[in-house]
Amino acid sequence: MSTTARVLIGLPLEPTALMLALDPIPDAVRTAGNVTGDLAVTTVVGRHDARLAAPIKGAAPGTVESAT
Repeated sequence: MSTTARVLIGLPLEPTALMLALDPIPDAVRTAGNVTGDLAVTTVVGRHDARLAAPIKGAAPGTVESAT
């Protein structure tokens, strides 16, 4: 909400400055959590896909066969 709108509806401006000064801290924590979750899911899916695409022992070289 812009400063002009806050003044028009009678909201004080001081809490806005405090919020803008302190918000980066929890925002960094939220971002770290999101990145950690994304990496975990990517790792699990990558390992799952690698297991499915593993070549079968004794298969002819260059063939696309899976171990499932």
